[in-house]
Amino acid sequence: DQTDSNVSKTVHLGREKNDRLMSHGKTLTRLSIQHVIKSAVSAKTKPLPVHPKGGLYLLLTSEDVYVQDFCQNVCGFHYFTYPSIVGYTLPYAWVGNSAKLCPGVCAYPFAVPEYIPGLKPLKSPNGDVGIDGMVSV
Repeated sequence: DQTDSNVSKTVHLGREKNDRLMSHGKTLTRLSIQHVIKSAVSAKTKPLPVHPKGGLYLLLTSEDVYVQDFCQNVCGFHYFTYPSIVGYTLPYAWVGNSAKLCPGVCAYPFAVPEYIPGLKPLKSPNGDVGIDGMVSV
């Protein structure tokens, strides 16, 4: 990849960080996502470990958070952070919960688009269309 890292055979969950107060707001840009990651790795309490070569940072947003291009062009994406913002080049991925904003777009086939009348959605395996849609991204 762009960080010269190899794909690992094994994946280990390192640590989780929660920002229930949405300290970066409910509207994020692709650039501001990097500030969310910076806050997580530089937090005063329980910062996420920094693994530029062996880690992937996964950012999951709740159903009331809008990320740039969400629902129109993307349901999620992956990239890497800029050292000028975060201090490191870290690979990351973002996936949004589309339950409120666009379930027919990003949670298909557990929700169907309004422009396809008569199409029935599949039963959501976990009973949560937004979360099941996130898993399918």
